[in-house]
Amino acid sequence: MTPQSKKWMRRVAKPWRLVFVGYVLAMTLATHWPSLELGTEAQPAPDKILHMLAFGGFALLLWRTRWLGAAWMAGPVAIAWAALDEVTQALPILQRTFSWQDMFASGLGVLLAVVWIWALGAIGGPANRARLAFGAYVLGDQFVRLRTWIVGLAAAGIGAVVMALVMWMLLGRAFGFPYYSVLATLIVAGVLGAVAATHLTLAAMYRRQASALKGRQPCFECGGSCCDVAFDEFGRGRCPSCDARIHRGQWREPMDLPLTAALRGAGSAALTAIGLFFVAVFIYGIVLGLSDRLTVAGHLLHLWQRLTPDMQVALDLAGIALILGVAVRVYRFRQAQLHDRQHVQCRCCHHDLRGTPLEGGLGRCGECGTPFVRFPHQPQAVSRRD
Repeated sequence: MTPQSKKWMRRVAKPWRLVFVGYVLAMTLATHWPSLELGTEAQPAPDKILHMLAFGGFALLLWRTRWLGAAWMAGPVAIAWAALDEVTQALPILQRTFSWQDMFASGLGVLLAVVWIWALGAIGGPANRARLAFGAYVLGDQFVRLRTWIVGLAAAGIGAVVMALVMWMLLGRAFGFPYYSVLATLIVAGVLGAVAATHLTLAAMYRRQASALKGRQPCFECGGSCCDVAFDEFGRGRCPSCDARIHRGQWREPMDLPLTAALRGAGSAALTAIGLFFVAVFIYGIVLGLSDRLTVAGHLLHLWQRLTPDMQVALDLAGIALILGVAVRVYRFRQAQLHDRQHVQCRCCHHDLRGTPLEGGLGRCGECGTPFVRFPHQPQAVSRRD
């Protein structure tokens, strides 16, 4: 890695590192506050759900710091920190207790974070990975600006409050739901509302930032300008600052897939999610039905019944999140296939493009005029690092 690339990586990672350090300090203070009790004996707080969300967030932020060599390493490091955090709570001076269920809920959150890191990770061939590199560069360039964090946090707060209020009106005391169920639902609804509002807000900012990149043509490795690079007949070139491989088509703003193609991908993901859900229900039914006949099934059911209510809810939510993570990966895989075949078949009208003339790796569909890029069929054609 060249000095220019290292400088760019540090610049992009610095905000995440600051946020991560602040998050860890705040979380550690909350988990080690002496004699801290959430809720009351009559109205307990969904402590296990909070553990799952807190350490899932820990793993995600640790991944974004780029301190680790590989994304999967965020899992073991977060598990080790969760264990240390839980064990040190048993120190007599803190007047708190160690809980295996708390530790299991924390590990469950880390597992979900790792699954979603995998679900949203790099996938596909040169064309799709160039599209992902484009998006990663835009997001990295966005988050080095304080304005992005302020707007994102404001959107998250508004989304959380609005969604929580909606769920309160739907599942409030007027419908006879117990306090515990309502509180757990409000927490989950608030998180979902925050994620949705932040995503929509940042997506609008992303589109403006992506359009501005067309003229700058930055290298995705070091951020240096590539406007004066001479490309060969296949559209290949080298960054003048860090000598990374670049392609003429990597700055083409990623195009949304046609609605029919997007729906096909969404359909595959939905069928996958439904199939996994019914498999889970089927396995649970088998365990329930054989609990009187098989010792193992009986032990599993007995173990489930011994869990606290918030731990049972946390496991239910984790199962749903795992299924959705796999479904998202399937959907992105379908998208990657379409983008990687954009030079073979038009994504809009399905016209055969194999005989279409190219200029520097770029071309247009002769039927509908949709632009496409043909990347050289070699590994790492766009970037030396995925």
